[in-house]
Amino acid sequence: MAEYNKEQLFYLKLGKGFFDKAFVKVLESYPEGNAYVLLLVKMACESVPYNGYLRMSERVPYTFETLSVITRTPLEVVRKALKTYEELDIVSYTEDGTIFLKFVPSMTAKTTVGALKKQIQLGGKNDEE
Repeated sequence: MAEYNKEQLFYLKLGKGFFDKAFVKVLESYPEGNAYVLLLVKMACESVPYNGYLRMSERVPYTFETLSVITRTPLEVVRKALKTYEELDIVSYTEDGTIFLKFVPSMTAKTTVGALKKQIQLGGKNDEE
């Protein structure tokens, strides 16, 4: 019998109504709004392992520059977008400068590889479909 795989899997549950949220509609109204929304989704995905905190590791938070590289977004767009997110109360910053996306913890889930395989084996619904 194969050994149970306890490797953690983290994922973001982006609900059908996400793009109907007030802050998304407001972001879309800006001249670079579509870029702001795409950046926000990319940042949310990047923050999932740290429950909404944008960190490269336990000790290293993302900077504007690293976000620009990781998300393939021009640095000036990252700077403007983060200022806008802060004004809209979508993000906050910790003492060490870590960006925290306030909406992410309620949309984050985790499981293990073994649990996912067992769910599939038993005919359960696969969230990756």
